[in-house]
Amino acid sequence: MATRNEEPVRLGELGIAPEELDSFSRTLAQYMDTRNRIRELEEEQKAAKDWLMEFLLSRGVEKAQYESVVLSYRVQERRMINREKLLRNGVRPDIIARSEDVTQFAVLDVREKKRKLSAGEAMME
Repeated sequence: MATRNEEPVRLGELGIAPEELDSFSRTLAQYMDTRNRIRELEEEQKAAKDWLMEFLLSRGVEKAQYESVVLSYRVQERRMINREKLLRNGVRPDIIARSEDVTQFAVLDVREKKRKLSAGEAMME
């Protein structure tokens, strides 16, 4: 297995058949294009999600429904400490608790509202 500092193999110098290199090149280009489009879409999605969250927060709304879409946000916390490692190394639990930094952030969930099935539809499933 190659390490990060190792020079990469130049595929063009391996004597790979031209048609295989063409397939590789097309697939790699497709992968890179798809990855870049996904990144752009994720940025658009984040901007829209931030706007929606601010819209709800500014009105004091934690959960809302618009047509068939339910939106809700909650506050989450992130702790950046490995408690087990500290305990294994002899740090007392009370010292760990006093040393923790807690980061809170809001998370917005957006999902389609589940449609309730009639008794007949439920039996068909």
